[in-house]
Amino acid sequence: MKTKTKIFKGNQINIINDPNQNQDDELRDEYDLSSMKLKPNPFVSKNKVIIELEPEVARYFKTTKQVNDYLRNQIKQFQKVIL
Repeated sequence: MKTKTKIFKGNQINIINDPNQNQDDELRDEYDLSSMKLKPNPFVSKNKVIIELEPEVARYFKTTKQVNDYLRNQIKQFQKVIL
């Protein structure tokens, strides 16, 4: 790379000639987004909802199955009271 020296306010500054400095910031032609296929995120499920439990509550449940079983049981109890 070629360098040239400029004097700016009494200080010497080395400037590197970058061959890419005049290019604009747009994507190059080889990045054709229309031909790229989107991949679904494997970590996202349409049927799952993430709920954050407080530490004192989470201490009582070891697995998500235990939490779901408990909540299903509570729903059944509420339904019996309402009906």
